[in-house]
Amino acid sequence: MKHAQSPYDEAAAHRVTTSEKQTLHQVEHPILPIDLLFHTDIEPQELHDEIKKLNSDTSPGDDGITNRMIQAGGPKFEEILYEVFGTLWQHEIQPKAWQMSLMQPIYKGGDKSRADLASYRGIYLSSALAKLFEGILISRLTKFTETHNTLTENQLGTRPGRQIHDAIYCLTSLIQFNISQRGLATCVALCDSSTAFPSIHRGKLLSQLCKENIVGRMWKHLRERFHIVKVRVLHPRIPTTSSVNILRGVPEGSRLGPTLFGILVADLIHELRAQFPAATITHHGGVRWIGGILFVDDLCLISNKVRELQRMIHACQT
Repeated sequence: MKHAQSPYDEAAAHRVTTSEKQTLHQVEHPILPIDLLFHTDIEPQELHDEIKKLNSDTSPGDDGITNRMIQAGGPKFEEILYEVFGTLWQHEIQPKAWQMSLMQPIYKGGDKSRADLASYRGIYLSSALAKLFEGILISRLTKFTETHNTLTENQLGTRPGRQIHDAIYCLTSLIQFNISQRGLATCVALCDSSTAFPSIHRGKLLSQLCKENIVGRMWKHLRERFHIVKVRVLHPRIPTTSSVNILRGVPEGSRLGPTLFGILVADLIHELRAQFPAATITHHGGVRWIGGILFVDDLCLISNKVRELQRMIHACQT
């Protein structure tokens, strides 16, 4: 309720509603041309490639369908599934059953109190068919973001070919460079976004997608994917008919989560670059901004000055 855009604040609620209406208008009347990835029909090869990528040993969601079942369906089943997915894509709808996820609480161990909810880690099980459809969406979305540099060079983990060891190498190389070439210390602050994906403001995310010209059928399917999110907790004392509506964030365990979060948080990197333009080094004849490295939702702020680093932290908090 203390959130600046809380629905309990009538003025803030009106601003959010107005903003969402403006966003929807922009989606219906986008800046042309619309990228073909967001409009053209799904190709059979796209579905075939995503089925081949499926991990056969994952647990099913609420519908009981497993990846192994999908892979064992054969060509005929794949044809039927292609018709279903094609229809969903064209009509910009998704089954209501895909809104439901199962949540298995796992005790973290140690001396943590079993009566404290914070002592448990939630493992989310979504519909295998929903995640397969997400695979098609994320493949198209990634092609767009890489072509148009939607995500920044400082973001790792949410971009193909950029993993955790790349982030570690960047940081250690920078520290060594500052010592050997510049004779300077390196001040670092490691920042973790608490409950990053669950805390995403959906209206702001939809607005940001539109701002990046991610519109058309893609925008509408992304909205459908997290417009209504329900969770049923797997516990012997909780009825199987009981579920909870999740009002914020993107679905836990969603394949879309990291990229959508990356698109939203890219604004933070742009803001830091604008406020701290001097945080650069010359590398191979070019100037690189090195004020921050972001691995999914873990941010590493970097500076040669303690006071500047403190201002960076303050900028992230505000």
